[in-house]
Amino acid sequence: MVKIAIIITNYNDSRFLINCVESAIDQNPTEIIIVDDHSSDNSVELIKQLQVRYPSIKFINNDGPQGIFYAFMKGVMATDCDYISCGGAADDQYLYGNLTVFKELINKYPFVDLYLCGAKVLKDNRIYERRLFPFLAYLSPEYFLKICKAGLGFKLNVAGGVIKRDALIKIYEAGGRDMRIHFDCIYNFLSIFDKGCVISERFLYLYRSYFNCWGSSANAEEIKATNRIQLDICKNLLDGYEYRLVQQSGIYSNHDVLPAKIKFFLLKMCPLFIRRIYYKWFY
Repeated sequence: MVKIAIIITNYNDSRFLINCVESAIDQNPTEIIIVDDHSSDNSVELIKQLQVRYPSIKFINNDGPQGIFYAFMKGVMATDCDYISCGGAADDQYLYGNLTVFKELINKYPFVDLYLCGAKVLKDNRIYERRLFPFLAYLSPEYFLKICKAGLGFKLNVAGGVIKRDALIKIYEAGGRDMRIHFDCIYNFLSIFDKGCVISERFLYLYRSYFNCWGSSANAEEIKATNRIQLDICKNLLDGYEYRLVQQSGIYSNHDVLPAKIKFFLLKMCPLFIRRIYYKWFY
């Protein structure tokens, strides 16, 4: 029997918590753990109310803000499930059939550590679709390199997938504990360059994209520092051939890093129809 835990990380996102938790409950996971990173709004009170309604929910309250990856890994360490659902930010939502599909894929294709899906992205009150393939696919390390070189790596949705718990722990211990932003990239990209991954063609996850989410408020230096950490992790955990694939892909290169605040400002200055064209292509 496949055991999957959903880890929900929250920091001052009380307005989205009910929607996120309800969608997670509907997936019938083995376990749900909510980790609050010392929110200053009424998140903690709301989580305790949700526990009354759903007694199976586990709640971890951090002593102080430690960053999203630290909060996420605290939940990972608190479960003994073999697989972790790597979505669960409080402002996201699980779509119908998410864990049902992933359990089927795990049973059929157990040779990989990572299973991904398509996602719907809520941006500027519109829904955009993010999906690499319109069919069920195995993505090998070599083929992912070709996709990156073609400039299409951004089409890969890295939110809402499922990964082996042991793989996450290895990444965290190899340097992941030092990351504060963009932590989802490292466990997805490293797993793909290690064993590849299986991708469902279905849209099984929804996430909101807005300023100050997913590390988008970080400056160029923070992004460069994170890239260096992630590249070091790949070097520590992958063999020579696999690490060379990572280097050739350029996914952790620091050239042309535009501060997210500037990018956000420039996009807001564009007419709405231009922004929608950009989002439709990017997502």
